[in-house]
Amino acid sequence: MQTRSGFRHDINGLRAWAVMAVMLYHFEVPGFRGGFVGVDIFFVISGYLMTGIVSRGLQKHSFDFIEFLTARARRIVPALLTLCAVLMTLGWFTLPPTDYKSLASHAVYSLLFVSNIEYWLSAGYFDTSSHEKWLLHTWSLSVEWQFYLLLPIVLWLGWKAKATIRAQVCLIAGFLLASLIAALLISPIDGSAAFYLIHTRAWELLAGGLLSHAATARIPERWRKHLAVTGLVLLTASITCFSPETLWPSVWTIVPVTGTALVILSNQRLIFTHHPVAQWLGERSYSLYLWHWPVFVVLVTLEWRDQSLAIPAGLMAATALAMASYRFIELPSRTYLTKRSVKINLLQIASATAVVSVMAIVIWKAQGAPSRLPAAAQLIVAEQQKLPARAKECEGHFGVATPLCEYGQSQNKILIVGDSHVHPMLSAAVTAIPDATWIPISYVGCPFINGLKTNSHSTLKRHRDYNCEAHNVWVKEQISKYPPNFPVLLVGRYAIQASGLNESGRQQSIPLGYISKPTQQATPESTMELATALTATACELARHRKVFMLRPTPEMPVDVPQTAIRRIMFGVSPEIHTAKQAYLDRNAWVIKAQDDAKLECGAIILDPIPSFCPTERCHALDKGHTIFRDSNHLSDYGSQLLQPALRVIATQTAIATQ
Repeated sequence: MQTRSGFRHDINGLRAWAVMAVMLYHFEVPGFRGGFVGVDIFFVISGYLMTGIVSRGLQKHSFDFIEFLTARARRIVPALLTLCAVLMTLGWFTLPPTDYKSLASHAVYSLLFVSNIEYWLSAGYFDTSSHEKWLLHTWSLSVEWQFYLLLPIVLWLGWKAKATIRAQVCLIAGFLLASLIAALLISPIDGSAAFYLIHTRAWELLAGGLLSHAATARIPERWRKHLAVTGLVLLTASITCFSPETLWPSVWTIVPVTGTALVILSNQRLIFTHHPVAQWLGERSYSLYLWHWPVFVVLVTLEWRDQSLAIPAGLMAATALAMASYRFIELPSRTYLTKRSVKINLLQIASATAVVSVMAIVIWKAQGAPSRLPAAAQLIVAEQQKLPARAKECEGHFGVATPLCEYGQSQNKILIVGDSHVHPMLSAAVTAIPDATWIPISYVGCPFINGLKTNSHSTLKRHRDYNCEAHNVWVKEQISKYPPNFPVLLVGRYAIQASGLNESGRQQSIPLGYISKPTQQATPESTMELATALTATACELARHRKVFMLRPTPEMPVDVPQTAIRRIMFGVSPEIHTAKQAYLDRNAWVIKAQDDAKLECGAIILDPIPSFCPTERCHALDKGHTIFRDSNHLSDYGSQLLQPALRVIATQTAIATQ
C-alpha cells in the first residue's frame, strides 16, 4: 500500500522483477529466455510515474518543464557518466581499436540519449554482435528520455486546448492507440526499428500514463488481490515462455504490459513484491541495470561465458558494482544536487557530461588509439583495416541491380558471382590469374541461388529495398548477356542460409534464407531445397558456359582480429581455430550440392580447404598474420591461400597464369 510519503513499495518490488528478469536473461540463465520483458515493465512504471507528475503539475498550474527534466537528470546522469568514464578508462588497457572506438562513439550517443537510434541503424538487439557493445542496454534509457521530452509538451498542449482530466485521458489513449498500431504494423517489416524507436515503444509508457489516471478508480477490495496475482502470473509467463525468437514488440508485448498495469492498479501488499529482498533490489535497480551488461560483455570478451562458474560469478560481480554505484554515486549525487538550485544542477550536470563526452570524442576521432597496442597487435589492426579494393562502390547492399565493376584489362573475362565473400578474394584472383579481367557481381547475404529468399528476422531486411530473390533474377539476366566463353565462378557463405550464424561459439539455429517456406530452424526438407536449388542454378549456367564452384571457406566462432588482439593484450596465445570436421559437417549439404552439379552438368569444383585446414584444424592466423577480417570474410593475407585453387580456372580455360 502507499505510505504517507507516497512511496509505492509494490512499484519498487516491480522494479526488482524487471531488473532481475533482464539480468538473468542477459546472463543466459535457463528459464529466463523472455527476461527481456523487464524493459517493458520499466517502461510501464516510468509512464505511470512521469505522467502522474506532469498531470498533477498541470492541474495545480505549477508544472515546470526545466525542473521536471532536471529531476530526471539528477536520477539518471551521474551513474551513467560514471559508467561511461570507467569503461573508457579500462578500455584503454584492454580493448582493440575497433572496439574502443565503438565504445567511445556509443558513450556519446548514450549521454545524448540517442543510443537507441544508433543501435537501430547498426544492428539488432538479439544479434550476435550485440555482445560486443558495452552500452547496448542504454537504448532503453534513451527511449525513456525521449518520452520525458515529448510527454510534457503533448500534455501541456492538450491542457491548453481543453483543461480537463477527461481530455487528458482521451489524448493519452489516442497516442497510445496510434503507437500500438505502429508497433504492430512495423515490427513484422522492420523489427529493429520497432524494437528501438520511440514511436513504436511509446504505447507501453503511455499505458502506464493511462494507468496513472485510472489508479483512483474505486476497485472493490476483494478484487484487488486477484488483480495483483493475475498480473504477476502474466509477468511470470512472459519471462519464462517468450524468447528472442518472439516478434517484439508485437501483440505478445501486451501480456507483460498488462501484467505490470494490473499489479500497479491493485496496489496490494504481496510477498513477491514487498519482501525485503525485492525492496532491496528495487532500490538498486537502476545501478543493477547499468552495470550488469558490461559485466556480461566481459565474460564474452574473455571467453569465459561457457565456464560453469562464470555466470554466478558474473552476477555477483554485477551486484557488487551496483552496490558501490548506488552507495557512492547514486545516493550522494542525488542528495548533493537536490540541495542545489535548478540552475546549479544544470551547470554541473552539463559540465560533467561535456568532460566525459570530450574524452569519448577524442578516442573516437583517434580511431581507438591503435598506437597504444603491442607490435603484434598493431600488425593485425593494419591487416584488419585493409579492406577489399573498391568493395564499397562495387558490392550490392540493397536494391536489385549492382555496379558491374571490372578488375583488369584483359580480353579474358571471368565472372565471379555470389555474396559478400566475393570481394575479399579478388586480390588473390588477380594475382593468381593476372591475364584475366575479373567481373564481380556480389550482394551482401545473397549467394547466387535461384529462388533464394531472405528470412524476415535478418537484419538485412531492415532496408526495405533489400531483395535477394529479385537481385538473383537480375544476375541471371546479366550473365546471359556475356559471351559463352566467359566462365562463371560461384562463391558464397552458403551455410548460414540453411543453418544460421555460428559466431560466439554458439550455433544460431535460425536460417538466413529459404526457397519455398521460411523456417525458424534448419530442417532436412529446407536444407534439401537449398541444395537442390544450388545444383540447379549451377547446371542452368553450365548449359552455356563453364561453371566453377568454390568450396566454402571456413567460418570461425569469433571475430578473429578482435579476439586475437584482446588475447595479445592480455598476454595469452592468439591462436584461434575450428575443427575441420565441424566445417565438413556444417557444409555437408553444400559439398553434396556442388558434387551433384559436377556429376550432372560438369561443374568444376575448386577446393581451397587443404590450404586452410592442412591438419584436423582450420587455423585463423598464420605466422602472426590474420587469415580473416572478421569471423568469416578473408583478409587480404588470407585470400592469398586461395591462389592454388583459383589457378585451376586458368588450366581449364587456357588462360595464362603468368
